[in-house]
Amino acid sequence: MARLDEAIWTRWILRTVRPLACVLALLAGACQPGLGHPIAANDFVYAFTRRPKKPLAALSTASFRKAVWDRVEPDEFERISALMGHRVQADVVDTQFNDNESMVLFRVQGSKQRYRLFALHEGKDWFIDDVLREVAPLQYASMRKQAEAVLAVRDFRRALGTADPQRLCVASSDAFCEETWRRIDSGMIQKIRSFLSSLESDTDGAVGDLFESTAGGHGAKVQGKGGAYTFYFGSKDGRLVVDDASNSTWGKTLRVLLREALARGDWQLI
Repeated sequence: MARLDEAIWTRWILRTVRPLACVLALLAGACQPGLGHPIAANDFVYAFTRRPKKPLAALSTASFRKAVWDRVEPDEFERISALMGHRVQADVVDTQFNDNESMVLFRVQGSKQRYRLFALHEGKDWFIDDVLREVAPLQYASMRKQAEAVLAVRDFRRALGTADPQRLCVASSDAFCEETWRRIDSGMIQKIRSFLSSLESDTDGAVGDLFESTAGGHGAKVQGKGGAYTFYFGSKDGRLVVDDASNSTWGKTLRVLLREALARGDWQLI
């Protein structure tokens, strides 16, 4: 109940200070009437970088909550939110409007690191839909997508540990599911169970930065005891899920290995 009250209090503060914030921002050139609804930029940055999970989620769009915050477990919150500059002291640098969209640029104090909060005006309020981190001068990467990738690998690894085709389907793209997991019977599961278990235990490293894969979509490296793995992601239900995986020692991707095993009725890694 205390956390719910805190979320309501945070929202009330933002609604109350917004008119004054816009007046002050006009003096600083950060609020542009006529180009969009006024946004209390400093208050949003403070709330997004300093508040705990529930108020932070309340400031996010429904799609952001569904893709990230609703899936984050208590012991994961600090790690996931840190991707987006949570727990840093920050200063607002600029605010830009485009109708019902707004971009708030802020810089971490004592650092050159910069982030952008991408906000949407829905109903009578602004909601954060993404957090972009500057990775090179004037180049920004989506930290929402990065968080989705981390959670996608987590869900996929948990499904590997169960060797349950239904759970693997949920954690995989529709194409990956239809080509492999939905076709696997109990006999094949027994043959590949030890491989799935070893893959789960060997991919517990940190998920690296997302990159654009040559086949389209996104990929990320995960360092394991058996070398570097690459996970590829697709979109399903408004979030990233695992679309494939590879290891340099395999010679083929996981989807190809599984398809070939199903075709010949036997499992062979190499």
